[in-house]
Amino acid sequence: MGRNDLRTSPLLSAIVPVTKMSGRLTNLDSWLDLIELLPIEIIIVHDIQDDKTSAELLNLVKKYKKLGITIHEGEFGSPGGSRNAGIVFAQGLWTAFWDSDDLPNVMEIMNSINLADREIEIIIGDFEIQQDSESKLKQHHKKLSLVALNPGLWRMVFRSKITKETPFEEFLMGEDQLFVASLNLNSRKILFSRSIFYRYFKGSPHQLTSSRLALLENDLALQKLTQLVFAETKYQNKVSEIIRVRLFLNLVKQNKKIFLNPIYLYHQKLKYMISIKKLFLVGGLLTTSKLLELSPKKLFGCKNIINR
Repeated sequence: MGRNDLRTSPLLSAIVPVTKMSGRLTNLDSWLDLIELLPIEIIIVHDIQDDKTSAELLNLVKKYKKLGITIHEGEFGSPGGSRNAGIVFAQGLWTAFWDSDDLPNVMEIMNSINLADREIEIIIGDFEIQQDSESKLKQHHKKLSLVALNPGLWRMVFRSKITKETPFEEFLMGEDQLFVASLNLNSRKILFSRSIFYRYFKGSPHQLTSSRLALLENDLALQKLTQLVFAETKYQNKVSEIIRVRLFLNLVKQNKKIFLNPIYLYHQKLKYMISIKKLFLVGGLLTTSKLLELSPKKLFGCKNIINR
């Protein structure tokens, strides 16, 4: 099968959001160099914030002309907005979402896709977290409760029908976890792979989750995100609840001055306190709070925490 045939009938659409990555596209370059004969459609969505990144992306497209990479540029405003734009153009049977500064293990992902039966809707692999020179392997196969503690959108592959029907919320943080929470993983046909699908690089000051803007956003966005975390009608299963609590604890940890402000609590958060206590009844959440170095008992005076 020629490369043109692979492009017109891709097995996988890889959507890669890019924002202000000038001088930091080395990892993207390295895995693009490995996929010439694979049936993958590469969709780069550039949320324009500088001219240099555009020029470097165009150079990559020229360098890997045979791959038929498509670039969609615009002012999308968030990773969720960029991914939604990419989904519109995806033609593959499967869809993956990879960050431009990380390293997907493309061969292992493709091998798992080829092994998946027709009824499989989602494939979940293992992943590595690399900070500085140290790499740490996370293994969470066949345990949805553990997947919920480390959702890792990038180590998942989805049937494109699912991604076409499930848009991302357009926030600067938390949108990936809300996406996974909304999928109701308990009812999905999932293939768990023991292979390492992804290497996630942590600790870069350039990451959105490392920036003050991303953590604080603005009051309206923070309020809406909090409302979605407690949207009980949308996320009604144990896995989704664990993801929601983990996300909420992260929000509190990263926005303490806002969330623990008595005036803010009075005006915005009192109506959520009952929901918060209900969520902490979900099994295994003590592990979550330890992971985040937060004590839900101290934060909310909640005593009904189950540790299984």
